[in-house]
Amino acid sequence: MKKMKTAVLGIFFSGIIFTVWSDIFSNNQYQKKYSYDFTLRADAEEEITGLKNIKTVNGITEREYTVQKGDNIYKITKKTGQSLTVLLLNNPDMEMDNIAAAGNVLRVYSDNIITYRKAGNEKFSDIDKKFGLAEGETEELNSGKDIDGTVYVKAEENKMKLYLIQQEESRKLKILRQ
Repeated sequence: MKKMKTAVLGIFFSGIIFTVWSDIFSNNQYQKKYSYDFTLRADAEEEITGLKNIKTVNGITEREYTVQKGDNIYKITKKTGQSLTVLLLNNPDMEMDNIAAAGNVLRVYSDNIITYRKAGNEKFSDIDKKFGLAEGETEELNSGKDIDGTVYVKAEENKMKLYLIQQEESRKLKILRQ
């Protein structure tokens, strides 16, 4: 019984001692002495990451990344936060073997969004089915956007890879037919 009282009193007093010490060290004089105010310049993100903001539509930010000398695919995917599949889909004029060439300007969208060119009278529901999205997801993502034939799509990585493979196969067929 005596040991239990000692343990309870020890816990009680250790809590008081901790509270007193935390009050002392959280005092403003210590905060003022050892704290610094860091404010980033407006262009700091661009300077650090190399991503230049172009425009924002419906919360989707379009950016550009200029490939630097010494960049490789791994470095580019890490700097942009995009997978190779997404980079290839958003930059259809680039091939996998030349995407990392210094001086290339890559289009990058926030949240792994890809741009998709609608075919003729293709509906949003058709696009949702193609990429395995919930009904109305693509329409919601593009609400208020001036649709010029290109829409934003946010799909799972495996659906994007499948679409990229289909796109590449159709490109090869066009070359063979010519």
